[in-house]
Amino acid sequence: MDAYSVELYKRYNIAPHVEACSNNATFIQKLAQGKLAASSFNKWLFDDRLFVQAGAYFVAQLYVRAEADPIIPEEAMAVIQHAYAVLGPEMAHFEAKCKERGVEMPKLPKIPTDPHEMVKTDPSAFYHLSSPNCRKYVEFVTKDVFQTPGLTASDLLYVFWITEAIYHRAFATAAASPIFQKTFQELDFVNWWGGRPFFKYVEEMAHQVQNLPYSDVTRKLLVKVTELENLFWSSAEQ
Repeated sequence: MDAYSVELYKRYNIAPHVEACSNNATFIQKLAQGKLAASSFNKWLFDDRLFVQAGAYFVAQLYVRAEADPIIPEEAMAVIQHAYAVLGPEMAHFEAKCKERGVEMPKLPKIPTDPHEMVKTDPSAFYHLSSPNCRKYVEFVTKDVFQTPGLTASDLLYVFWITEAIYHRAFATAAASPIFQKTFQELDFVNWWGGRPFFKYVEEMAHQVQNLPYSDVTRKLLVKVTELENLFWSSAEQ
């Protein structure tokens, strides 16, 4: 974990929550130990494609709100811009790998290159495709979080950071396992989120949120994300 994220975990007293929903999650432990069925991983991939589509809507909303908020510094805006810009290439990579594995993916509209166009889309149109536990997370990042009283752009950037930090923490654990490396064929997917480039990306995001304002609302949202992440992992074996 990067030092900035560690500091944020301490500040909000959420380290146990993060550990529980990342490297200690049953899904990740089974993946690391070579005990996760390929069918379960494929089921998770299907749901994750839906979640990334939802995540694109969330990042677009974050971008639009952050650019109108003078509290958000230019450096943080650059991170948000980059995060949105790479979603298209990430989806192309993701779907190509799924095709190689013979994993059926949901039919979803292409993510617009302009976040201002993405916020005009209706994410509820694909809610029904998600498994129940994934759907709760999808609805949170596309609807529920935006109904939070007193919500700020800073809160949304904190939420974005924690979602990415959890992904990296979880998949770095699996990628580092010798058993996983010998027994699983999902290394491309795992290295995408568990590798050094994603680590640096999470580190920069954590750096940018260090000095942003926060409140009780911020911590409640961070804890909520950890709870939803745990549910999301469990959807693979529902």
